[in-house]
Amino acid sequence: MLMQEARFSVQKWSEKKNANKEIIRKEYVCFKQGKGSLIKDAEKSRRRVVAKSGNGKFAVTIFVEVNNHTLSTPRKTHLLRSHREVLSAQKCLSQQFSTVNIPTHQQYNFLGVQAGGFENIGCIQKDLYNYQRDVCKELKGHDAEMFREYLKSEEEKNPSFTYTIDVDDEQRICRVFWADATSRRDYALYGDVVVFDTTYNTNRYKLILAPLMGVNNYGQTIIFGCAFLSDETIPSFVWLFKQFLQAMPGDALKMIITYQDPAITNAIAQTLPKTFHRYCSWHILNKFSEKLDAVKYSVYYKKFYNCIWHSKSQEEFDLIWLDLVQKSGLQDNKWLESMFQIRLKWKYVQEENSLLDFMVQFDRGLQKQRQEALIADNKDVVEKPKLKMFHNILVQMVDIYTKEIFFKFQRELLDSFNYKFQIISETDTLRLYKTQRKNLETDKGRHVSYEKDLDHVSCSCNKFESMGIPCRHILAYLHKYTDFEKIADEYILKRWSKSTKSKTVIDHGGMEIVDDRTYFLERSRLNQCCLGVVNKALTSEEAKQILIDALSSAEEKINLLIASSGSEKKDNYTVDYSTSGKRKKMVDCVTDVEMTEQANCYREPNQARAKGCGKRFKGGKEKATGSGKKFDGRLCKGCNQRGVRHDIRTCPKLAGVSLSQP
Repeated sequence: MLMQEARFSVQKWSEKKNANKEIIRKEYVCFKQGKGSLIKDAEKSRRRVVAKSGNGKFAVTIFVEVNNHTLSTPRKTHLLRSHREVLSAQKCLSQQFSTVNIPTHQQYNFLGVQAGGFENIGCIQKDLYNYQRDVCKELKGHDAEMFREYLKSEEEKNPSFTYTIDVDDEQRICRVFWADATSRRDYALYGDVVVFDTTYNTNRYKLILAPLMGVNNYGQTIIFGCAFLSDETIPSFVWLFKQFLQAMPGDALKMIITYQDPAITNAIAQTLPKTFHRYCSWHILNKFSEKLDAVKYSVYYKKFYNCIWHSKSQEEFDLIWLDLVQKSGLQDNKWLESMFQIRLKWKYVQEENSLLDFMVQFDRGLQKQRQEALIADNKDVVEKPKLKMFHNILVQMVDIYTKEIFFKFQRELLDSFNYKFQIISETDTLRLYKTQRKNLETDKGRHVSYEKDLDHVSCSCNKFESMGIPCRHILAYLHKYTDFEKIADEYILKRWSKSTKSKTVIDHGGMEIVDDRTYFLERSRLNQCCLGVVNKALTSEEAKQILIDALSSAEEKINLLIASSGSEKKDNYTVDYSTSGKRKKMVDCVTDVEMTEQANCYREPNQARAKGCGKRFKGGKEKATGSGKKFDGRLCKGCNQRGVRHDIRTCPKLAGVSLSQP
């Protein structure tokens, strides 16, 4: 307080220890001491000596009040170094902001608003940057072990959380797979189609992030499991798929969609021999700019695009594709030829952190994703979809489908009344129809098949097979040729129903997978309770003091309780700081492991290098056009020399000066 009122700052100058290495004397001086002052008289600068007395407490023994420089102004006092400190509450808030990717400068702006001005924060923006730098330093050397401890703690919170870590001969992490209870339940409910991609790279070790994703009953993307891989080799993918199958309840995959990669294809053939494997058309279309020259790409890309997305049958696709190849003169293009050979594998799909940092942010992303699903669930309960017409089928399906899926079904049903039918052929077991839009002769139509023995209708558009919703052509047939009062169960895919999540999910060990959110609910309840009390306490100074006293008393009791029990719950292994400013260890258990079981400690992974990557990932267009290449110097168009320090305006050659001259 004296320093702040007197408008100066201090710094530690020296200290003295006794034979037992205990500090018995400390000396503090003015913050300008030793800064090259012209006045060397020590008596003219502030000096304070603190010595330990016989009772074990420190006392001031020497105090020199005189200054040899101008003091700071009242408006600048809060900027002096010894008056600045990032408080524990601000550190905690900064960590929470970082988990949701809020930049440091925005964090500081928030603290300024919260404190009623930047001068009231107690630190400057640089201090906040330094704190975050120190947090990263604290992780150095402990990241891998803390990553394992984080996964282990999640498993302790909920036994349905599963993870596997694979290390190399040097105990360095090279592969990790994990899935929580919600992801495993989601796979049991919606795992009929899985999308696998490894085009993500989100951590300082350049490990490849490999999520396995799907779609829930609202059409939202969900995560079934996730992995880190150090390489994209067959053994790595085989390991991943084996861990995925072992962790997921229910049957093996029915269909998996990936990008075109030989290692993934071979790994799927080894581990998932009965699974349909299809390539994502988006990745294939994205390669056209690489595989075609600029002129051919600009002229024919749109036509190939329409061929892929708008062909109504396999035969039509083949005819259009071959015709385009012929017209474009690309018969010798090996890539187009290979794509045509594997066309049956195409499948239409509608459109620097540490490991510990990544896991915290990944969990936050999952929570946000699941919050969207919860909002959709709530809408299904409180909002009834509006029927555009009264029809028994719509009345039936509005109670079965989720809101988003019902709207898609309703559009198909309304459009189904605009189709006419014509019998093409009939046998003892099959009747084949051609259906077209009424009064639209340009419509090429679709083929609808009726299997008499099975009493089943199918359509050549394959919308029911690909999306799980009866298409307008099937609905048109049912409306015209059957008692169309109710949709049969065979045309209702259970994964789109509202009741899907009520299913009990059992793992391979016979245990029910339960999404236990008790821990998070407890935190949320306590946070809400505290927030309400704080808002009330802000109404008066007396109320604030009552709350401060109550919190101090509660903290003392909790500390005593923790000390007596000998255990403490650590949330996300955040950095803790004591009031003296000395850093505690990030995770006590990690430090203990290092001292007692050094051989079993995991080490940080080596820098991974994905297939074909340079220093950073480049898109196909960037590779094809050559943009993003390393700049190798300016080109002078006067002398056509590269790497020179002039251009055409100052070119020595054009000016009649020898280039050899300095």
